Amino acid sequence: MALAKQSAAHGLNMLPGHARFADLKPDVAGGIGRGTIMDTSEYSVRDPPSSRLQPKTHHPRSRTDCRPGGPSLRARLSKPAEQGTANGPHHPPFGWPAPARYTRIADAIVPSVYAQYAFEEHVQSLEIYQAGILFSDPTISSKLSMGGRSVDMPGWKDLGNDPSEPVNDDPADSIEMKKIGSRREVAARNVRAQAWGVPDLTSILAGDDPQKLIVKRQTEYWQRANKLTLLGILKGVVADNIVNDAGDLVRTTGASIVDTDIIEAAYLMGDRADKFKTIWMHSKQMKALKLADLIDYVPSSEQGGPLIPYYMGLRCVVDDDIPVAAGVYTAFMFKEKAILWNELPVNTEGGPLEFDRKPRQGHGGGVTEMVGRRHFVPHVPGTRFLDASSAGEFATDAELALAANWDRTASSVKNMTFIALKTTEA
Repeated sequence: MALAKQSAAHGLNMLPGHARFADLKPDVAGGIGRGTIMDTSEYSVRDPPSSRLQPKTHHPRSRTDCRPGGPSLRARLSKPAEQGTANGPHHPPFGWPAPARYTRIADAIVPSVYAQYAFEEHVQSLEIYQAGILFSDPTISSKLSMGGRSVDMPGWKDLGNDPSEPVNDDPADSIEMKKIGSRREVAARNVRAQAWGVPDLTSILAGDDPQKLIVKRQTEYWQRANKLTLLGILKGVVADNIVNDAGDLVRTTGASIVDTDIIEAAYLMGDRADKFKTIWMHSKQMKALKLADLIDYVPSSEQGGPLIPYYMGLRCVVDDDIPVAAGVYTAFMFKEKAILWNELPVNTEGGPLEFDRKPRQGHGGGVTEMVGRRHFVPHVPGTRFLDASSAGEFATDAELALAANWDRTASSVKNMTFIALKTTEA
């Protein structure tokens, strides 16, 4: 009876079956005897302790209450739970489902957890730098050390194609003297810069430091920027050629690219048609050639490297940044070492990458400014940069694309290092 008295002292009953034992003998010393069943189903805080723990006679074949008039176990279990009493709310006994008093997920504010900052690499192609069309001239650096916005590159023209003449023994008959011509090429100096600013609060709230990424991606950024500068130069040279040289550097088809277009374009240079090594084209032009099954793939010299596409011996460089206007796509075919590109030291106090702190900006939060600089000289052999339409000290990419800023100095189209192929793609 000790367990029963302890439960009764706390106003609690036991569930039916929690105190069942094997036989019906009471164990006075132990409290509840063997075979004694405690009636705990009719729980109520109103019941006096003496009425909560009443022994019932166990019958092996009966699940009914042995008290006179007592309801069956099934009836008691199916009885609706009381919602409350005059003395207080109804409390469920041990083992019953607990009321909804736990702090659940719906009751809490669950913070968002972010993964480490991802990096989205720029999608511009830089394959043109591996195609072998760029070269440098060490003498350019020494010439530019004397200052100036451009560098003159004078040169001699070749001897003319005059036929040789037979000699005679007449002292009065003198052979006519011929002269050798010269030409003057001009390359433009370019000093470019770009700046990035990062407030300190950005790094704190973002949980990552964008300054590290800016420094890490300097080389890739300047490669993309220099490629756009190169495209501006090529557009300017082609524009001048169309206006002043009858467009002998340009093949225009007026239709989608086909295999014969590249052959026709190469033969704008006559017997120098086999000197081309690379074609720089748009993906839509490349798609048309692939659909016609005209592209071959050659393994790169690097073991395990990518396969390099070729068309009729020309390395194909696919790049969606090439000029597109009104559905006309301009591809470029290059000879080997077609473009001179000299990278020069940035002889400024800050150098190629300079940092500057602005502690008062951001209302005292502080800002770190970074300025990247590059100094270079690009040049297409056989041309002269006129600098006729440049607003600043150095021409912008848009100004480099103007015909007014270029003049061809090469005496023949065969001495040029590239041609343009214009096709119309859907």
